Amino acid sequence: MPTTTFEEFEFESGQTIEDFTVAYETYGQFTGDNAVLVCHALTGSQHVRGRSDGQGRGWWHDVVGPGKAIDTNEYYVVCANVPGSCYGTDGPASEGPDGEPWGTDFPPVTVGDWTRSQRRLLDDLGVGRLHAVLGGSVGGMNALDWASRYPDDARRVIAIAAAPRLDASVSA
Repeated sequence: MPTTTFEEFEFESGQTIEDFTVAYETYGQFTGDNAVLVCHALTGSQHVRGRSDGQGRGWWHDVVGPGKAIDTNEYYVVCANVPGSCYGTDGPASEGPDGEPWGTDFPPVTVGDWTRSQRRLLDDLGVGRLHAVLGGSVGGMNALDWASRYPDDARRVIAIAAAPRLDASVSA
């Protein structure tokens, strides 16, 4: 599983984590203008097509791949696992500065933190402007945040089954 480590990452809460690790997967070849960022749902991961160890189908297996709607023969697909997740990116279960899991000391995470970590990853991968950014559910909210936060960084934004915001009681 590929990962990248940011020297430090500041959350919207103002808290900072040093040596912040982000897990991701890519599919296809990057040609400079064909990158598609797929934003996963809350319980998803970077494994869009399935895990490389053969442990089941990915959550968009039927949509992403050679000859599919998001054709990896044409597009360079990137999916980053989000901050706070348990699928390879640092989160509450990751080792904190004291050598113990962060637990409840892990900074609160926002969709904006997801978007900013994805932008940093794309910068590390040499990806500037995206052909498209898309996602479903809270991944769709993530895609909408891209449109707001980085309006010149994506030619297309596709939000599926998403609301522009949620309140504390999780109503749109």
